[in-house]
This record gives sequence, C-alpha cells and structure tokens, in this order.
Amino acid sequence: MRIGIVRLSSFGDVVVSASVLGAFRRALLALDSRAKIEWFVDERFAGILADSACIDALHALPMRRIKSAKAAANLWRYLRAQGQYDVLLDLQGLLKSAIVGKAIRAKCFIGFGWSSAREGAASLLYTKRVQIAYDANILTRNARLCEVALEVVAGCVLESRESGGLESKSLDSGAVDSAVVGRMDSKKANSKKANSVDLDSVDFAKIDSSEVDFAQLTRENIAKYRAQSFGINRAKIPREVLGEVIDLVESSKMDSGKNAAKDSVSDFVENSIKDPIRDSTARANASADTTTSQNPPAPNASANTSAKLYKALFVLEASIREKIYPAASYAALARDMASALRAQGRRLAVFIIYNDDEKGARDFYNMLSADAPSDTTNAPESSLMTSSASDSSIVAHILPKLDFNALKFTLASMDCVVGGDTGVTHLAWALGGAEIITLFGNSATSSGKNMRATKIERVLLGNPYLVSQSARFEIASIPPAQIFTLWQSLESSP
Repeated sequence: MRIGIVRLSSFGDVVVSASVLGAFRRALLALDSRAKIEWFVDERFAGILADSACIDALHALPMRRIKSAKAAANLWRYLRAQGQYDVLLDLQGLLKSAIVGKAIRAKCFIGFGWSSAREGAASLLYTKRVQIAYDANILTRNARLCEVALEVVAGCVLESRESGGLESKSLDSGAVDSAVVGRMDSKKANSKKANSVDLDSVDFAKIDSSEVDFAQLTRENIAKYRAQSFGINRAKIPREVLGEVIDLVESSKMDSGKNAAKDSVSDFVENSIKDPIRDSTARANASADTTTSQNPPAPNASANTSAKLYKALFVLEASIREKIYPAASYAALARDMASALRAQGRRLAVFIIYNDDEKGARDFYNMLSADAPSDTTNAPESSLMTSSASDSSIVAHILPKLDFNALKFTLASMDCVVGGDTGVTHLAWALGGAEIITLFGNSATSSGKNMRATKIERVLLGNPYLVSQSARFEIASIPPAQIFTLWQSLESSP
C-alpha cells in the first residue's frame, strides 16, 4: 500500500502532525508489511522531517515560490508524475493543501468534513470526509484521520487477500519495531506498486475490526512512539554544534568558571533546501552515522563525569510577538533555577539559539554572563561564545544559527526547554527526553488568528504548561516565579 500525507506548514503544525507517525506506521505495517508512507511539505519545513525512519519519501514543495501560472503548472505536473497512491491524507484542512492533494492521483483522498476543517470549502475536494469537532484536541483530530486511513487500508488488504493477492502475514511487535527503526527505502517515490487494489471494489461492510489495531493510536502510544517520527543525522551536524553541545557537558574546562569564548568557525553553512522539489528516497545512501528513529546518544547529565551540569534552553523567538517571553524574565528564571541547582551541587548551562533575532540572543547572553563582552554586535555571525556568570552557577552558551537537523540534535540534548506556543517548543516536546514547559496566552479573552481565539484544549500536547491570566492574549505577564515553581515540582517528581 502506498500512503501519502499532505501537511505543508507551518513549523509547529508540521511537528504536531508528524508526531502521530510512529504509532501510525506501527499499525500500518501490522496490516501490510510493505506499506510506504510519503509526505508532502513546504520546502521551508522539510528539514523537520528529513531522515525520518517513518517516511519513505519526502516531497519538499516550493509553495512560497509559486508566483506565476508557469510555476503552478510545473508543480501540478510534478505532483501528477508521482504516480497513484492508495490513500492520501490531508492533515491541514486548508484549500491550499486540498488543492495540492487533488493534484496528486489518489484512489481515496481523506480529509476533515465541512465543519471540521479550518477552511470548510477544502472538504469539497475529498473523497472521504471525517467529521470531528474543530475544537477537539489536535492530536485526537490527527489520530482520527489516521484511523480512517487504517480502515481503508484494512479493506484493501482484506479484498486483496480474498483475491489471492497480498500476503496475509502481519509483523509481530518486535518485527514492527525493527522495521520502523531500520527502514530506509531506496526505490523511487513514483514507482508502481504491484499490489494496488481498486478501492471501488472494496466492501467496507466486510472489514473485520480486528484487522485494525486502533490501540496503536491512543494518546499514550502516540507519546510512546512520537520520537520515532523525527530523524537526526549526526553526520550532517556541523562539528562546532555537535562538539560544543557534547564538550560543554563532558569537558572539565567548565569547572574553571572562566570565560571560554570560541573562535569563529568559517565553514559553518546553514543546511538549506536548494532544489525546487526534492525527493528524499535517495537518503538510502546516507552515512552509517545517521541516527533516525530515536534521539541520538545525546549528553546525559546522569551518565557522565559532569553529572552536576543541567542543560536548559529558553525559546526567545516566535512567529508573533504575543508568544514571546521577555528575555529579562527568562534571566530571572535562570537565576532562580541556578540557585536551586547550586544547593544540590549542580550547575545550570543555558544554551541560546536564534533564527531572526541574533541581537536579541546576544543581549540575553549578556544578561546571563556578567563577564561576557559588553558589545557583541560586531562578532562574526557564526561565533560560538561560552561564559560563566559571575556567581559561577550559570554557564551561558550561544550557538550559531542552526538548520533543522542541528536544532533537533540540540533540543534532544537538553534537560529542560521553556517557551511559548511555537515550533521550537513543540519540536522539543516531540523529540522527548527533556522537561518541556509551554507558555500560553489567555485565548479566552482574545480574538484573532494564531491561537488568539483558539480554545487552549485544542492544542494541549500533554506536557506541563502555564496560561497567562491577562485580559489579553500574551505570555509576557506570566511571572518567572510561577514558571520556577512548576519547574521545581517537575524536578522533585519521580
């Protein structure tokens, strides 16, 4: 079976949608051990899903660069050329994503119904519509679409078995785990599949419910297997990022409490997607160092000689200003955390990353590092700086601008991530391992897009969170002491 998924954007939404892949693939492979999953995404966010062991082909589409009829026609031809899919899912629910899906040849195109989709008109383009409350939790909504896809696959498998086609053997749990972890398909994304089934001939009333393991798509299983959805390729991480994240933990130089600013690294180049459209099936030839279905062997404070170090990352940027927490408040939180850790004989290391606001990142670095240079505006773009605060309990570390692969590695290496309702925070949640605290604005008192008028129950992902008590949508008013209290409760829990 050939399964296609359309989720074009944005950063956080792609992450949350992809988080169901680990559980979905397990259930899919139990039905058909030769099933393939392909994902269509805006090229700007393809790096989030690159090297995922749950995706057999990744199609990075130049959505922002389609500004002429000719460019649109080229995209249409590319999508049509991919061949036929047995099932196609639109996890986005927009006219844009539905039109992309319509251009893809699929026997069954599944999406949200009129009242369930963000843009109801998108539902007119689907062949199978799923009705679920728009305000239902996003994980529940995505899981429901995947359940319907599994029902369709089960029907196809049943029909094929009765006609003597598809083998009836299913993989046991151990075999499924092995297949998910090691899967790197080398065939072309548009290759024909020998066991395609005409969906028009499927009698869905005959589907045996035992064929579909819906227990695989529970919230618990989505959480258990979500890290398998995201791959990290260690071979592609710039040495200054890979080394610095590890060395900061393992090196005894930190104990000196002295400023250890790094030299500029001239060969750091952000890994961008340059081709208009890219098929990821070629990644079968990736380096043997590629870490895929699980987080890479990242620094673990309890597993090395520097066990007294606690690694934290505070998310400084967001798509809208209301989702940005003030750097000064983060600094106050860091001081409280450092004081609590110092009482336990531990030290706080704060990793600082940036995307658009390099100056803001360096200003935050200066807040944490009393002995850091007073003016870093002329420092080379890719410079790496490490400094200890004057009380020797905080180590501030600013990284160069990261691509998605290096970002995933960095987030997977943290002990704690705090941030607003934004892509970086969601990615840290999806990778697992770290304590994640999400800061939400009070949407009940506001209106507008980007969560200003979205019920908070719809976007909760299961990690600890705080909601602003402000009469308007913003997170800046959340007291650092309140975040600190929540963090302390997480640290003290077993």
